[in-house]
Amino acid sequence: MDKIPQGIDTDAIKDEFPIDVDSTEPISILGLKKSTRVFKVRRPEILDELYIVDTLEGKDIACHPHIVGWELSWRAHACAKESVRAIDYLTDVLKGGNKIVFGQILRACLGYELDDEFRELSSDKDIRGVWIRPKYFKPSYRDHEGEIKDIRIVFEDFRFFPKGEDVVLIIQDTVASGRSCVEVLNRFLEYCKEYKTTISELYLYGFMASHGLKLIVDMAKRNNIKVRAFAIGNITDLAYNMYDMPVYGLDESYYKAFGEKIRKLGCIIHESTLERYLPEYPPGSDQPGDFSARQTQLLTCDAAGRFAYVPGNIRQHLKNSKRFLKSLRKISENEPWYSESWHGKIFENELNDLQRVLNSHI
Repeated sequence: MDKIPQGIDTDAIKDEFPIDVDSTEPISILGLKKSTRVFKVRRPEILDELYIVDTLEGKDIACHPHIVGWELSWRAHACAKESVRAIDYLTDVLKGGNKIVFGQILRACLGYELDDEFRELSSDKDIRGVWIRPKYFKPSYRDHEGEIKDIRIVFEDFRFFPKGEDVVLIIQDTVASGRSCVEVLNRFLEYCKEYKTTISELYLYGFMASHGLKLIVDMAKRNNIKVRAFAIGNITDLAYNMYDMPVYGLDESYYKAFGEKIRKLGCIIHESTLERYLPEYPPGSDQPGDFSARQTQLLTCDAAGRFAYVPGNIRQHLKNSKRFLKSLRKISENEPWYSESWHGKIFENELNDLQRVLNSHI
C-alpha cells in the first residue's frame, strides 16, 4: 500500500461516506507496471464481469482537473496501455475469431486512447471503427438530470460495420447517466437488423458510475449481449445532476437543488486505491470532468456531415473547475469530517494549479 501522509484518516472517511472497499478482489497480471493494480468487482447486481484498473496516471486525471491537453493525453495513453494488457490477460477478445468494432462516440471518446493500444497490441487483428455523434440539445455541462434532456444522433458513419457477422463491440467513453451510450447501442442494434449482424459481446472502458452501468447492462441483457467493463480507478456513485462522478464527498448539485441539504457520495474502490487517491483528491469533485473540453483537439463532424477536428474548450473547463471546487470547499468546510490541514490544503493546491494553467491558456 502507498504510504499515507500524517493526518489523513482513511478509516474516518470510510466511516463517513458510502465507500465500498469490500467488493474488490486483487488480480495478479504479469507484464503490468509495478504501480498498476487490477481488481475484480464482486457486485453481481451491477455486472458479473466488472473490473477496475488502477494506475498512477488514472489517479492524476481523476484528482487534478488542471491536467489538460498534452498532460491529459499522455496519461490517458498510459492508462489505456495498462488496461489493454489487463483485458488481453482476462479475456479472449484478441484471441477469438470475432470481428472487433470500436463504437467511437464523438466527441470525447478518442481521448481515452484505447483503440490505439488495441491496434498496437494486435496489429494483425481486423479492428474496425464506426463513428457516431449523440448530442444533448440543451446545455449538458454538469446537468444530465431527469428525462428533460433531448439526446439525438446527429452524425453516423457505419461504412465499416461488418455485414452478416458476429462482432465484439468496444466503447471507450465516460459512463455517467448511461443515456448517451444507450442511444448509441439502440442505433447499433438497428444496423444489426439491417445487416444481419450480431453483437455477441460489449466491452466498456473509461470512468464509470454504477447508475449508468446498470442501465447499459440491462439493455444489453435484453438483447443477449454479454458485457465486460473496465473502469478507471473506481466505480462511482452518481450525483443528483446525473453528471458528477466523485470518489467521495458532498453532492454539490443536490445541495443547491434542495435548499442546502447534505447528500454524501462514495464509490466502489479497493482500499489501496483509496489510500492512493486521498492525499490528492478534492472531495466531491467530478473525476473525468468535461472530458471533451479537457482535450487539445476533438474529432467531430461539421454541418455537412464531414469529419473535422475542432479545439477542445480547455479554458472554459479550467474556469468551470475553479468555480466548482470553490463551491465544494464552501459547502464542505463546516462538516465534521473536513480537515483544514488536509482537505483545505488539497483544495488550495488544486485551485492554485487551475489558475496557473489558466494563465498559460490566455
